[in-house]
Amino acid sequence: MLTRWGRTLDPAHPLPEYPRPQLVREGWTNLNGIWEHAFTATADRPVRWGGPIVVPFSPEAPLSGVNRQLRPDQWLWYRRSFTAPVPPPGGRVLLHFGAVDQSCTVWVDGREAGSHTGGYLPFTLDLTETGVHARGKQRLGRGTIWYTAQSGIWQTVWLEPVPAAYVARLVILPHLETAAFEVTVVAGAAPAPGSATVVISSGSAVVGTAEVQVGAPTMIPLSHVRPWSPQDPHLYDLEVILGEDRVTSYAGLRSFGVGRDAAGHPRLLLNGEPVVHVGVLDQGYWPDGLLTAPSDAAMVHDIETMKSLGFTMLRKHSKIEPLRWYAHCDRLGMLVWQDMVNGGGRYRHLVTTLPATRPVRVSDRWHALFHREDAEGRAEFRREVRATVELLRNVVSLAAWTPFN
Repeated sequence: MLTRWGRTLDPAHPLPEYPRPQLVREGWTNLNGIWEHAFTATADRPVRWGGPIVVPFSPEAPLSGVNRQLRPDQWLWYRRSFTAPVPPPGGRVLLHFGAVDQSCTVWVDGREAGSHTGGYLPFTLDLTETGVHARGKQRLGRGTIWYTAQSGIWQTVWLEPVPAAYVARLVILPHLETAAFEVTVVAGAAPAPGSATVVISSGSAVVGTAEVQVGAPTMIPLSHVRPWSPQDPHLYDLEVILGEDRVTSYAGLRSFGVGRDAAGHPRLLLNGEPVVHVGVLDQGYWPDGLLTAPSDAAMVHDIETMKSLGFTMLRKHSKIEPLRWYAHCDRLGMLVWQDMVNGGGRYRHLVTTLPATRPVRVSDRWHALFHREDAEGRAEFRREVRATVELLRNVVSLAAWTPFN
């Protein structure tokens, strides 16, 4: 079944928007579109290719044009040609993958450029020189609460040239009580200039500016205070200049917490005041794109519809969305509860549904009961939890983490 957005999709230019709204850089190249693909029974390179595939839709998704399930004993291959952008003198060319499920290796011009494991997290490769995994809601035998298992690239792939020293990451921590943002500029490559310029604006007015030491948290006071809330989702614009590199971002001034209302009842707080979290378990699956929304407009429509129905919160269930989804929640004023994407074996009634209805408590040290007896799998989960928090820590609307589903 195709959605209204899937019916109007341009296969040569799907999801053309810049995929990282809180670290935007000009001069990027979107690699979404028509690639070639192949399924093989061994890890050897394919002799014959199986035809086109529309990236970033997994082969299992109708919008990919393939509509074929990758089996556990098969390998999935992609290839495409592109002309790499020319970086500034001494600069780099970065290849970004929004998400590839589950483990992948990337070759460029016949040479291995890098590899990555973790089907819900982004990764970056520098092209200048060139088990028991998190599965979320996926299962080969779909049905009941389970969705079609999918594979391969399912988020935007893009290139961007950067100077020799560039902004690799921003850490933005709001301090509502002191009307300031704590900003850390993390540089990529070396050597980096000792400081960066940060300018914070509200509308057309500059409300804060500072020279910050690279890698060091710096408080930047604001001359204008307008807290973020679902009723008034105000966002401040940020500009960061590090040497020859310039990026733009945004942030919201808000605080989340737990406290008591006037009657002494424990409540969830936003900006020091009780806020009601009424929401849905947002699966994030689409009939035509599966994990991948058919368009940016489709994501916006989904969030706006939930808000128009009176919901104040979406719990993102066993999935990490593309960063644009969170940016839309920030902009539209929709609170987010974020699940960690769990793995392991099949659920057991004793440790899943029973404790929800009976006073039964089972120690999480009994790993076999939770089908988490594999030590490497548990270690991978911990690594991905930390990476998830790092990836989404700047999301303004993210109100709560759900460690276990």
